[in-house]
Amino acid sequence: MGVKIICKNQRAGYDYFLEEKYECGISLLGTEVKSMRQGKGIINDA
Repeated sequence: MGVKIICKNQRAGYDYFLEEKYECGISLLGTEVKSMRQGKGIINDA
């Protein structure tokens, strides 16, 4: 099973000067997984 990006904060690149970039993963449970797979993930206020 390959890695699939399901949510990305593109606005951060415009609002801030990013010196370094990091990749990370999170563990989701139950309905969180379903929402993210449907493309309804919002990380603007996270």
